[in-house]
This record gives sequence, C-alpha cells and structure tokens, in this order.
Amino acid sequence: MKTFLKIHGKVICVLGLVFLLVACSSVGQTQITQPKTGQIRPNTTVILSVIPPKNASDQEEVTDVIRRLKSQLFGRLMSEGLFKQVFHPGETADYRMDVQLLETNKVSQGARLFLGVFAGKNSLKAKVSLYEERSQSLVTSFDVTGKSASHPLSSENDLDDAIREFVDQIILTLNN
Repeated sequence: MKTFLKIHGKVICVLGLVFLLVACSSVGQTQITQPKTGQIRPNTTVILSVIPPKNASDQEEVTDVIRRLKSQLFGRLMSEGLFKQVFHPGETADYRMDVQLLETNKVSQGARLFLGVFAGKNSLKAKVSLYEERSQSLVTSFDVTGKSASHPLSSENDLDDAIREFVDQIILTLNN
C-alpha cells in the first residue's frame, strides 16, 4: 500500500507541475486559409482595418482590445519592415489588411486573483485578409489566435500578452 501511494503521489505531483507550466505561458496560433499568392512588395503601404466581432456583448472591452491591437499592429508592421507606412481606412495605399475579430476574452486581474487559473485566459481570435488594393485581389488570408497565460503568478497573464502573441503570429505569417 505504501508503494502504491508513493507512486501515485509522484504521478500527481508531476501532473500538477505540468498543469502549472502549461498555464504559465502565452501562445499564438495561425491557420492559413489562403496561401500567399506572392511576396509583399518592398517599400509599400497598407491600410489597416480592425473590425469588431459581430455579436460583442461588452462594447467597452472590445473597444479596449481594438485600441491596444491597433497600437501594436501599426508599430510592428513598420518596424518589422513589412510596410513603409500604415494608414487608417479611407486613405490610399498599396495594400489593405482587414482584421475581422471573431471573439475576444478579457480577464480582469481581480478575477485572476480570486479564481486563479480557473478565470481563464485573455484571448483574441480573428480572420486576417491582405488584399492588393489596386486590383482588389486577395494576397493571403489566415485565422489567428493569441492567448495569455492563465496562471495568476505568470508574467504573461495580461491582455497585452495575448495581443503580443496575436501580432507575432500575423507578422510571422506575412514574413513567410
């Protein structure tokens, strides 16, 4: 009986440690729906349009997510050398990128402290489409997600971590 408890105790400890480690890091994923038809031309410009989810229940949360997402995307698209300049809708550019948010989940730090990993993850899910503006032809499209860690003691459990993972996936996909 002692051997049985020792073995099961160790298994439970290892499983607990694995669960803790998985909950401690943020992650992003991409699924290509339309492979790139060609490389993005150098020294070009892009119009960035972030579209809110169709059935968003909390407008304030969605507005905050869109504001933070645009801020990171505007800077990263230029600093990574993908585009010379990023414009708002209504302006003229070489390309147009539509980021259609499908769902957002923002977990407050209060909920994170009280509920721990059971509060869930901050997350974003969207469909990204890049068009050549002059011909209106689709260059590429893909689904992208970004999730923060769910553990309250992780340094990657904030909404900004989910957005960073989300933007990293967009940049990586456009660079390939």
